[in-house]
Amino acid sequence: KQIEMIIGPPGTGKTRGISERMLAKLSDGSSFVGLRCAWTNAATRNCLHSLLDLAVEKGLCTKELKSRLVFVSPTEADTRKFKDMGVQTVTLTMKDLPVWENLVARAKSEPLVFFLTVGKLMGEERFYRTRLDVLACLVDLVHIDEAGQILHFNGKHILRVLKPGSGELALTGDNAQLPAYSHSRWHTYPLMRY
Repeated sequence: KQIEMIIGPPGTGKTRGISERMLAKLSDGSSFVGLRCAWTNAATRNCLHSLLDLAVEKGLCTKELKSRLVFVSPTEADTRKFKDMGVQTVTLTMKDLPVWENLVARAKSEPLVFFLTVGKLMGEERFYRTRLDVLACLVDLVHIDEAGQILHFNGKHILRVLKPGSGELALTGDNAQLPAYSHSRWHTYPLMRY
């Protein structure tokens, strides 16, 4: 439906603007699925912290709101950290497939926002065909932070999760940032350059 590019230098509110949109959807309680992703763990964590900080600032940071945030955890340290904060965590391992299926069932009746580090999936195409397929055609808003670093190969798989006809894509980043620093055997073109 819509592709939105928000370009600006660091600290200009690009990530916060998307956080405001997602927080509004999360707090109204209606069915909504969001996916926030970035190339690095640090950027993905920043997206989650931005949303949580905004919720605290607006007085909306409740246990219920935190339970609607799902961090796809690449490390045990992140799993412990975010569980301690009250945020749901899930991994990309086969043992968590029932958790993913439960999350999809929840997404049909309540808002959820997933946070995923795309760079950790390089060379792991099989993960795209398992976990992200669970979200296929289900996501209302995909936010790709630091989009200048996302490779075309990774980006096209993320786009498969958008809801047909109504899904929105928001790309944020700095047009002067470095291109992706990992090479795909398929394409080396950053997504934001298209």
